[in-house]
Amino acid sequence: MLAKDFAKTVVHDAETSLTVAISPCCWMYPNYPFQIQVHIAETGDHTITSKKGLSFADATEADVDELVASLSIVRCPRCQSPMFERTGNEAHNPDKLCSKCILADLNEQYEVAKKKAEEKQQKEDAKMKAQGYTHRINARIHPAATGDDYQVVMYASRRPTNASMKAQLRKLGSEVFDDYFITKL
Repeated sequence: MLAKDFAKTVVHDAETSLTVAISPCCWMYPNYPFQIQVHIAETGDHTITSKKGLSFADATEADVDELVASLSIVRCPRCQSPMFERTGNEAHNPDKLCSKCILADLNEQYEVAKKKAEEKQQKEDAKMKAQGYTHRINARIHPAATGDDYQVVMYASRRPTNASMKAQLRKLGSEVFDDYFITKL
């Protein structure tokens, strides 16, 4: 029988080593299949794999080795880092990139969207300032059990007080009265 804290390092090739550990799920929950967590030490990529029909109590190191051997390690087509080959997520990762490259792409998309939103907000602020407003209020409305929170943007011709903000948020149906910030235009 394996120990709950069983772990080992497996050298996959000259550039890639794997850290293997028992997943707590398989010993915490009755009737849960034997499961291991595997990390590529050099990149941090990780996966979980299991063997149905095998319990933690009956698992051996040979079962761990069999599960590790069933994993396929490939190279990211962009950065050439080792990663686990994953099937079934082609719609979400059509280029079959590693997590690091996916996150880099997402961060780039986020920065572009953020810049666009900031430019739009600056234009709206300038327009409202020209109309005599001096402050923008970004507030999150927390409705009473009627659905998701949402954001509102309001403008004021003078800095609102805490009391006036509480009254305004209550009027908008919020149950929380301090989730806002004020920006001087």
